[in-house]
Amino acid sequence: MVPDTGLMDIADLKSKISINTAAVYFENPLFRWNETGAHEIVGLQKVMAR
Repeated sequence: MVPDTGLMDIADLKSKISINTAAVYFENPLFRWNETGAHEIVGLQKVMAR
């Protein structure tokens, strides 16, 4: 998480997942802010599966 924004740190996430990662779970609670990187996070699965 990026402390200033509360959003997912995409670079950090990319460094922690691999072809052996079964899933990435994240929540997007509407009471605070929306995760602007949601599409990129979902897309990581497709990239890592190659």
